[in-house]
Parts: sequence; structure tokens; C-alpha cells
Amino acid sequence: DLWKTNEALFFRKTLGVPERVRPVPIDYCPIDPIEFDKINNRFNSQVNMWKWVSLLVAVPAVALLTYLNVILPQDHQRPEYKDWDHLRPRMKWPIKDGIHSPFHSKWFNAI
Repeated sequence: DLWKTNEALFFRKTLGVPERVRPVPIDYCPIDPIEFDKINNRFNSQVNMWKWVSLLVAVPAVALLTYLNVILPQDHQRPEYKDWDHLRPRMKWPIKDGIHSPFHSKWFNAI
């Protein structure tokens, strides 16, 4: 099959691309990546170290911070509201009483 060769696939992918920006096709990889990994074991110790550091330090840290932020009760009290004019826009809403917006929530809004 002529259309399944590497050259044909490369040609079809670069049909509308100008010649000056078209990538150069690579016929072969000089080193097989799988064989390179088997031969070169220089970084195995560093990979294992960072794997264990992430498992033994990062995962418990995330679990602890999740516990502190989500599971422990939050007893924050809202400070007393002071109606200062410079904290609110002067525009009045055309609905209801003019102070509350259409998206007003008594839980989140102090007014």
C-alpha cells in the first residue's frame, strides 16, 4: 500500500504547509528508545528517589491539608456590618426595594 508508507503520510500531513516552514521528515530513529532505556540506567536511582519522595511526603501533606481545611469545623464569625456609602455603588436597582440586586443572597450579602 503506497498511501500507508511514512513518506505518503508525511506528504498528506504537510499538503498546505509552505516549503520554508515544513518540517524535515525523519526516515529512521538512530537509537531505539526502548533499547536506550534498557541500556542506560543512569537515572533509575533518581527516578526512584523522587517517586518515593512524592509518595511519602506529598501525599500525606495533601491529606493533612485536606483534613485541616475540609473536615475540621470552621467557626469563623462574620464581623458586624457597617453601612458605609463608599463601599456600595450609588446606583439603585429598578426592582424590589432598590438596594438588593436580582442575584441577592442573604447568606453572602450583608445588607
